[in-house]
Amino acid sequence: MKKTNLIKGKPRKGINHLLNPINLSVGMARLFSVLIISLLFATMTNVGAVSAQTFLFKFGTFGTGEGQFNGGAFALSVDSSGNIYVADRDNNRIQKFDKDGNFLRMWGFGVRDGKNEFQICTNSTKPCRAGIQGRGDGQFKVAIGVAADSSGNVYVVDSQFSNNLNDTVRIQAFNSQGNFLFKFGTPGSGDGQFKGPAGISTDGKINIYVVDTFNNRIQVFDARGKFLFKFGARGSGDGQFELPSDVAVDVAGNIIVVDQDNNRVQKFDSNGNFLLKFGATGSGDGQFDIPEFVAVDSLNIIHVSDRLNHRVQLFDPSGIFIFKFGSAGSGDGQFSEGAGPFGIDVDKNRFRIYVADTFNNRVQVFQGISQGEGGGGTDKDGDGVDNELDIDSDNDGIPNSLERPVMLSQSLAETSQILEDGILDNPDEDGIPNELDLDSDGDGIPDVIEAGGEDEDGDGIIDDFTDVNGNGLADIVEEALGGLPLPLPDTDGDGVPDFLDSNSDGDRPTDVREAGGVDDNGDGILDDLLDENGDGLADSVQTSAGGEPLPLLDLDEDGVPDFQDSNQATGGEGGGGSGGCSIASAGATPSIPLYLLLLVLVVMRRMWRRYGNKN
Repeated sequence: MKKTNLIKGKPRKGINHLLNPINLSVGMARLFSVLIISLLFATMTNVGAVSAQTFLFKFGTFGTGEGQFNGGAFALSVDSSGNIYVADRDNNRIQKFDKDGNFLRMWGFGVRDGKNEFQICTNSTKPCRAGIQGRGDGQFKVAIGVAADSSGNVYVVDSQFSNNLNDTVRIQAFNSQGNFLFKFGTPGSGDGQFKGPAGISTDGKINIYVVDTFNNRIQVFDARGKFLFKFGARGSGDGQFELPSDVAVDVAGNIIVVDQDNNRVQKFDSNGNFLLKFGATGSGDGQFDIPEFVAVDSLNIIHVSDRLNHRVQLFDPSGIFIFKFGSAGSGDGQFSEGAGPFGIDVDKNRFRIYVADTFNNRVQVFQGISQGEGGGGTDKDGDGVDNELDIDSDNDGIPNSLERPVMLSQSLAETSQILEDGILDNPDEDGIPNELDLDSDGDGIPDVIEAGGEDEDGDGIIDDFTDVNGNGLADIVEEALGGLPLPLPDTDGDGVPDFLDSNSDGDRPTDVREAGGVDDNGDGILDDLLDENGDGLADSVQTSAGGEPLPLLDLDEDGVPDFQDSNQATGGEGGGGSGGCSIASAGATPSIPLYLLLLVLVVMRRMWRRYGNKN
């Protein structure tokens, strides 16, 4: 009697069946087919991900004590010394922290001992507590906006954020120690009156800009709260608003407004004249789902908290999308599910981005768009020359003028992301302008090497650096001092110099792979881009950050590294030529051309058809 499969009622096949040569061939064919199909799918699928900005640290937990938040780390502002002021809305108080998130002081009614009076609580008088809600001077009904000016004064929007004329609507001013100075604003629609004010900002002249939300306008006041002018009306046209939520002022005095219910951002000149707008409803790059707060850094880069998309988006001064970071969750770099990020500001001296992750009861800090705390503020490369006076701001041996679009070919300039002030960030879109970026194309090969220079110690900076005339450019590449400028090769002759080209020799494998790095998604950018010091060169390939430089493979040993050699032995003519896509191998293993995978797949399929029906 035959043994049967009790589930299907068919004869059960034993080990002899499996070891039959024909059946074994069929099984192997099937296995290899599955493997090849999986590899093909992985090769042809390029899954996009939210660009991650470097997370630095976080501070804050749930509670009412010092450094804690009660679901209300709503808005924040950074002063010129890097101190952070947080409108701790549901605790009815303002908290002040140093640049590293250490608690300094808080103020409001009853924050020291619970008495119904204005109090300041510091490290020397703690434990501190939640404030008492109310309408007294220095007391808060609902603190939903905060801004620090260049003199150290702090302005707080105390607003119940409604259209009700009986609700509290006012701006309160304090000094940097928390002492109450004055207040201004009453309910209404007249000059200096408000209906649900929200965001607030200051400029270099210490004028105060207030978002008068339900009046759909921006009002501007002097440092003492005297009304100066207003602009805006309800609608969706240029210069009109539908419940605006926040405002910021850039270095040039231009006014940037979050037009929340129109899901866009509008930009005005210093007199309130409309300049431009950007944004639309959606989740794509440059689109918004309830934009809430805005901040502008010293490069006039616009940062917008895109709440229900759970991210922060950055735009150049013309409104062109640069990059984004964030997702929903409670991990580092994530923002609270269903609520997203709220208040945002930028430390212009240390190039840090501070984001109020309100319903995760914390503030998160990220690396800004330029050099962070390791760069010495405005002297990014630490050579003693301020960036504004530095001919080579990152010491890669390439003058800034050659890393900006004015000296590049027109074809490159047309296809690159060009910032309003002439800074080019192409093609790695890491938010660091090329003149401050040690690896402008993100391929893991320092610019100095791709430009024809030497970097034996692997720190991304040109070797043998001396600067006798103090202009920031290494003497060995300064022609006026007898040096020899770097050649800036353009190996494939496409008009893009190698240090900006992720495929320098024009063949199919990217520079990352040909240099011995990992580029599994084939985008030409090194997969491990962690860059804690913010100099644009990944830590994993920078010796000064504890990494190991890429080996810069030269497989045919002709003295030309493979990323600049279109005829290296491993790829045939063109290093892969018409082979199309390739699958990255780890380390120095050559890539597998796609056409070979297709050939194997065809053979496996024929074997399957030939032998499969015999079983």
